[in-house]
Amino acid sequence: MKRALILIINVFLISFISTTVAGQELKEELKLWFKKPATTWNEALPVGNGRLGAMVFGGIEHERLQLNEESLWTKGGKLEDKENGHEAIPEIRELLFEGEYKKAEQMCKKELMSERLPSGTNTYQT
Repeated sequence: MKRALILIINVFLISFISTTVAGQELKEELKLWFKKPATTWNEALPVGNGRLGAMVFGGIEHERLQLNEESLWTKGGKLEDKENGHEAIPEIRELLFEGEYKKAEQMCKKELMSERLPSGTNTYQT
C-alpha cells in the first residue's frame, strides 16, 4: 500500500513538473494578442477540432460565439452530392497537379456537385 502511494505521488509530481516546465515554454510561443475586438465574422478567431467549432467575436465586456457542429447541414438527412462522383476525383487531381485549375473546377461542378442545390453542395448551418 505504501509503495503504491509513493509511486502515485512520484508519477503525479513528474507529470506536474514536466507539464509546468513545457507549459511555460510553450505558453509564450502560443500566445495570441489582439489590439482590438473582432467586429465582423472575417476578423473572428476560429477555434475547434473539425467536428465542432466556433468563431469568437467581441471584446472583454461582450463576447459572441458562433457555434457550428458537423451534423447540422442543409441536407435534411439525405446526401445531395452526385452518385459515383468519387470516380472523377483522380482525373480532377491530375488536372490540379498540371495547373489546369479552371478545367478542374468545371469538372468538379459537373461531376461532383448537386444540380438541385443553389451552392452545388450541402452547407453548414450555425
